[in-house]
Amino acid sequence: MHNHINHKIQLALKLAVGILAVIGLPNLSAAIIDVTGDRLKIGSGHTLFGNATIAGGDSNTADGQSAAVGGGSWNLVETDYSVISGGAANSIFDTGAWNIIGAGRANRIWNNNDFWSSALGGVIAGGHSNSLSRGYNVIGGGICNTNDGGLTNHLRGAATIGGGAENLILRDGYLGTIGGGRQNIVTNAGGTIAGGGTNVAREWGFVGGGTANLAGNYAVVSGGYSNRATYSYSSIGGGTFNNASSWSSVAGGYSNSAGYLGFIGGGFRNDSSYGNSDAIAGGQGNITEGGAAFIGAGFNNYVYGVGVIGGGYGNQVVAPYAAVLGGAQAYADKHGQQAHAGGAFGIAGDAQASSYILRYASTNASTNALFLDGSATRLTIASGSTWTFEILISARSNTGNSAGYKFTGVIENVAGNTAIVGLVTKTVIAEDVGSWDTDVAADNGNDALAVTVNGDTSTVRWVASVRTSEVQQ
Repeated sequence: MHNHINHKIQLALKLAVGILAVIGLPNLSAAIIDVTGDRLKIGSGHTLFGNATIAGGDSNTADGQSAAVGGGSWNLVETDYSVISGGAANSIFDTGAWNIIGAGRANRIWNNNDFWSSALGGVIAGGHSNSLSRGYNVIGGGICNTNDGGLTNHLRGAATIGGGAENLILRDGYLGTIGGGRQNIVTNAGGTIAGGGTNVAREWGFVGGGTANLAGNYAVVSGGYSNRATYSYSSIGGGTFNNASSWSSVAGGYSNSAGYLGFIGGGFRNDSSYGNSDAIAGGQGNITEGGAAFIGAGFNNYVYGVGVIGGGYGNQVVAPYAAVLGGAQAYADKHGQQAHAGGAFGIAGDAQASSYILRYASTNASTNALFLDGSATRLTIASGSTWTFEILISARSNTGNSAGYKFTGVIENVAGNTAIVGLVTKTVIAEDVGSWDTDVAADNGNDALAVTVNGDTSTVRWVASVRTSEVQQ
């Protein structure tokens, strides 16, 4: 029955050729139309094998189970159930099946010399000199794009290049995507590059566009130039020469570097790369280190540890829980200190005002010192410094008794010798318990301003707020 149908097709085609010759195409002959068995060949110079089909064109080759070439010239199909619709010098060869090339020139689908893989279900819609291998990958068009996504298991392919030029999806880049642009590379699974040029996306990384950007594993670079979200789960919004470490973000700006779990909003050459959970909102040349530090903005500010600088110029915070809200060249080097300056004679902190909080909980009538951290850290004064101080002390016991005191005075440190200048003025503001007492003195052994208290057998919480005017030379 099948041969009978083919015989009828052959007779119909030969009749059509005869009619064409009669109406004015005498050079057309039955030699350019061949229907033999399951094969159909139309045109000249073709090479046909098996039950393949060549519908037209010139010098095309079809060699595969149910393979087909629609037209064009010098096209080659060698894999089963594969199709080249048209174009020139396109090829589907080596092992594989179910591949399609729509048109274009010098495009190829193959197994990339990998004995263990096959090109299955691949599609090149068009373009020039595009190359595709492994399983279920796609190239939409463009020129000199290469899609090699997929491991030896051909089902782990499914990578796509939409267009552009010289884009590349590497073998480990299965499920990767490049939308367009030039010389972009997806190196690992699920990486995506929407466009731009010379961008790189690693495993499940994303680059939106721009040039020379790198998105590491599960990282995002939206755009800009030469940004590096190198480590996992980091992100960069844009800008130039920015770097983001693991779990960190840089919104934009120029040459900023965010450390682990850090954030930089923008600005120029801000750096939190040596910190952990640090943040710099903006500004220029600001640096955080140590962990949980914050700088709002400003210029050449520095925070080490859990500290804050709101802004300003040349401020430094180098002690836990210390802060400089703004101004210029303030220096906070003591636990919980808040410093403020409007400039310096020579170095940061040599002309400033500060505030400190001291505390302690007493349970006896002995003399106890108050500390910046409540237990051990003293309020020290650097050599070459003079402070004028005002101290307010509040006390309250667990039995409901209260007291308040005020001290004013001057303390100095001359070459390591710390002493009170003149007399300290003491004011007892109020007391519920007459046996309670407080005192302020110089602690020469520790080069510190000492605040001491005497309570009773109840638990008394003592808090002293210290305000100072500080000069150093």
